[in-house]
Amino acid sequence: MSKRYYVTLPEALGDALERWAQALGDKPASLAAFIVQKAIREAQERGEIPPVESDEVKELSHRFLSSLASGSRLPNGEMAVLAYLLNVKAELLIELCDHTLKQEQNTEELNQHR
Repeated sequence: MSKRYYVTLPEALGDALERWAQALGDKPASLAAFIVQKAIREAQERGEIPPVESDEVKELSHRFLSSLASGSRLPNGEMAVLAYLLNVKAELLIELCDHTLKQEQNTEELNQHR
């Protein structure tokens, strides 16, 4: 569930992006995506971006909860989108999944030892 955008940067900025990415051991496109995601999150926190339609939130939230109920989790990209739509940090959703799935695993292990 990713969208592609093609961005043209002035040469000096493109060169700086390449140097920065190389210093981080990353690809320029990945670093650019991270920078854009961060800028969008910050703009959303400042209230500069209109809210999303509720149907999209409902659908992705349903998939998130269904995946948890089935003992799995959404791919990280979808988790990031859900976090954005809910205006929470993606790490929070990932921690919730990890905690829930670990609790489920512990319960299964306890039941096996009985």
